[in-house]
Amino acid sequence: MRPLLPCFQCGDSVLDLRGQDIVLPTYLLRPEPSRRDQEVLEARAYGYVHLRCFVGSRWARLWAERIRENLEGVRLFPVVFESDGLVLLRHEVLSIRDTIVIGTDGYYASFGDVGIRARRPTPGGALIPVRHEFNLEVTGWGAFAEDIVRALQEGRSYPLLGLIEGLGLRHRLWSEAAVVDGRLEPRPGVEEDDDDGELWIEAVALYDTFVPDHVLSRVLDVLPDHRSRRRGRR
Repeated sequence: MRPLLPCFQCGDSVLDLRGQDIVLPTYLLRPEPSRRDQEVLEARAYGYVHLRCFVGSRWARLWAERIRENLEGVRLFPVVFESDGLVLLRHEVLSIRDTIVIGTDGYYASFGDVGIRARRPTPGGALIPVRHEFNLEVTGWGAFAEDIVRALQEGRSYPLLGLIEGLGLRHRLWSEAAVVDGRLEPRPGVEEDDDDGELWIEAVALYDTFVPDHVLSRVLDVLPDHRSRRRGRR
C-alpha cells in the first residue's frame, strides 16, 4: 500500500498505472555518478513520473540508457531488436514471457506474451488487457474518496476514469483509450477497518495498456510463436 506521490516533472499526482506512468529508482544510476547522473540527483528527476511528461524530456535519454544497462548488464535480459530509436529485450524465466521496450525518447513499456495475444485493435495501435491489485491511501480526500471506498465495500465497481478525473489527471494520460472502460473492482477478502482513521482504496484494477502500431509490429516479430508461424508460411 502507498500514499499518492507526485510526478517529478509536473508535480501532479501519479496513480502508477501500467502504460501511463513509470517509476525510475535511483539504484539504476551508476554507483559512481557521471556528470549527467549527478544532474539527475540534483534536479530530483527520479521516482514517479507520467509517461506523457517524461517522453521527450531532457532526462529521457539518460534514463533510457540506465534502464537498458540494468536489464541487459545486471539482469541479463537479451536484446532481441535494436533500431529506429527502439530497443527490445526478452524476459523468459519459468512461466514469465515478457518483451520490454525502451525508446531513446523515454518511451518504456513491458508487454506479456499472453496480453499481446489478447490485444484488441484501436486507432493507431492496440489495447492490451491489464489486471492487478490497486491499493491507495485516500485519507483526507473528502466525499470523493469516500464514495469510491463505499462503492467497493458494497460490492460495486467504480469507473477508473472517474478516479482519474477526480484527481484532475485526465490531461496527463498517455492514452485515454486505454482507461476509458477501466474500472476498480472489489477485492475479495478485504474487510472494512477504520479503527486507525485511515481510508484506503483496496481494489482490483482492470484496464488496458496502449501499444502503438510501430512498437506492436516489432514486439510481434520477436514472439517465438509468431516467428514460427512466419517461417511456416514461407
